[in-house]
Amino acid sequence: VGGMTARARSGGSDIDSRVFPFETQRPSAERRYGMKQEDRIREPENRAWQTRTHSQTEFERRLADALELAFADGVVDLAPLVDRLNSDGVRDEENRAWTEKSFRAAMARLGA
Repeated sequence: VGGMTARARSGGSDIDSRVFPFETQRPSAERRYGMKQEDRIREPENRAWQTRTHSQTEFERRLADALELAFADGVVDLAPLVDRLNSDGVRDEENRAWTEKSFRAAMARLGA
């Protein structure tokens, strides 16, 4: 430990077997390329919080993009977030500047 690389600790292997045990994969007669056909074409599970009743509107897309950029820039508090949306020209659904109250109301409505 103390300055040793993972390779040195594991006796020369690139994989530390204590962290990531290596298992040899063997193809079976039932599987082709290691995966059953029905698993390759199966639809992903759709969880309740991922399900929408409609496609995103243009407003929702613009707001989501603006929020993503603000969060990436480290904006995490409500007042600076509202200021950021307004300075970026992202308006509410009625084309008005955001307030903390209007932002909270929109989030409550969109998250319902």
